[in-house]
Amino acid sequence: AILAAIRKEFGWDETNPTYLREYLGQDIEDREALLFEYLEARNHYDVLPAGNWRYVLALDLGHDDNSALAVLGWRERDRRVYLIDEWRDNKVDVTDCAAKVAEFRDQYQPQSMVIDQGGLGKMIAAEIRRRHQLPMKPADKVQKPAHIKLLNAALRKGELLASRDSYFAEEAGLVRKDPEALADGKLQELSARKGGYHGNMTDAVLYGWRECRSYFETA
Repeated sequence: AILAAIRKEFGWDETNPTYLREYLGQDIEDREALLFEYLEARNHYDVLPAGNWRYVLALDLGHDDNSALAVLGWRERDRRVYLIDEWRDNKVDVTDCAAKVAEFRDQYQPQSMVIDQGGLGKMIAAEIRRRHQLPMKPADKVQKPAHIKLLNAALRKGELLASRDSYFAEEAGLVRKDPEALADGKLQELSARKGGYHGNMTDAVLYGWRECRSYFETA
C-alpha cells in the first residue's frame, strides 16, 4: 500500500526506472533520473576543430567536496560550445584555486571569468579579486532551474560538447533530480543529505555556459 501510494504521488507505474532503483533497490540505468542530459553518442568530441576561438572560465568552489574550474569555448561562425579544459580538486585553499585560475587565464585569455559566490563564496571571491588580482565576476545563479533546462536543450541539440573522459561527463552520470521537488514542478539537484551526489564540475560548466556568447554566431 505504501509503494502504491508513492507510485500514485509521482505518477509512476511499476516499471518506472526511478521507482525500481530508488524504492525497490534494483541496479538499473535510469537516465530519466539524471539532472543533466549528456549522452556520449551525441555530446562527445575527440579532437577540437580548428578556428578562431573565444573562451570563458568558470569556478565553482568547494572544500570537503571538490572545487571545479571549467574552460569553455566556441569558434567564429559556430554556435556549438566545447568544454575545452577543466580542473577539479578537493580540500584546496583560496591560493590553490587562484593559482589555477591564473594559469588558465594566461593560457586561454578568456573574455570572461565567473565564480560561484554562494555561501562563503562571496568572501573568497573578494580575496581572489583583491589579493590575487583576478577579475572574476559573480556567476549568474538567478533562475538556476531554468538555466539547467536551457543547458539540457543545448545538450539535446548537440550544441554543448565535452569529452567522454571529462569530469563533466562523469558527474553528469551521477547528479540526479530531486523527485520530491520535481513533483512540485521544481527542477533541482538531489542533495547529498537525501542521498544525492553534488556536482561541482556540472555547476562550473553551467555557470560558464551561461557566459558564452556563441548564440551570436552565424554560419
